[in-house]
Amino acid sequence: MSAYIVSEKVINVIVNLIAPDAVAWSVNGRSDRVGKLLRAAQEDGLVESREFPCGLGDTWLDSERSEFFGLLGRALWSMNINAVSQRYSDCVHATSVDDDGKCTVTGKHQLPGPVPNPNPHDYEFKAIPINKKAAIGSAYSEFNYQCLEGDVPETDLFKALQSMIGGMAVGIITEEHRSREAQNAIDLEEAPTLMQIKAGM
Repeated sequence: MSAYIVSEKVINVIVNLIAPDAVAWSVNGRSDRVGKLLRAAQEDGLVESREFPCGLGDTWLDSERSEFFGLLGRALWSMNINAVSQRYSDCVHATSVDDDGKCTVTGKHQLPGPVPNPNPHDYEFKAIPINKKAAIGSAYSEFNYQCLEGDVPETDLFKALQSMIGGMAVGIITEEHRSREAQNAIDLEEAPTLMQIKAGM
């Protein structure tokens, strides 16, 4: 199976897919999506708590929301780079990032993808309108497939993201089904009865 590093645009679509539902870390005892994913990324060593603009348990200011979304995007891109690096171990890939964001690289060749050897720390969150169904069907599907290398499918972030997106997909399908049922009910109400059809003959 071939693998490549997805574009920053794909990462941004995925973060925007998750971001609209992210409010405070806890609202009425219910954890938000970004907080769960960042905790998983922290467990996987993709982010450190010192990178959080405030505690995950705090209510976020608007400026902090963008920072958290950016941090999530960097964690997702790092996970993708990790998977591709495991697939092509002879390629150049970031092995560490110092406090200034400078990567230390190893290997002989560049990793495949639209941006050769991207630095996840260069990712900046951009709020964009998206269609959730299209985002799951295209950007997330592409990203998920490119993260199936090595031990990445066993990581906390991969599993948490897969579970979360699966739940979103079920929600979209359920909503479409309800919408179709409602439309069918309206169509039946407006449909002529057999008596009306006979009377019209």
